[in-house]
Amino acid sequence: MAKKNTTIELVSVANLDDKNIYQGVKHIPKSELTASDVLVPSDCDLAIGGYQWDADKKTFMPTLVYIQQQLNKG
Repeated sequence: MAKKNTTIELVSVANLDDKNIYQGVKHIPKSELTASDVLVPSDCDLAIGGYQWDADKKTFMPTLVYIQQQLNKG
């Protein structure tokens, strides 16, 4: 009897809070992907809390707090 392949293909999606602020990457089964999920590279290097997903523009935009932090570093 042949062994059944039970490998589940995972995809990387942005973990967003209730204000669409980036909180990291999570991996979910591809079969559970929804229209509201935001695909990202598994090695996504966005700063946690530093970017907000803009669904209309389909891009991450830096948050004001993150911009201020970056300006204060210089």
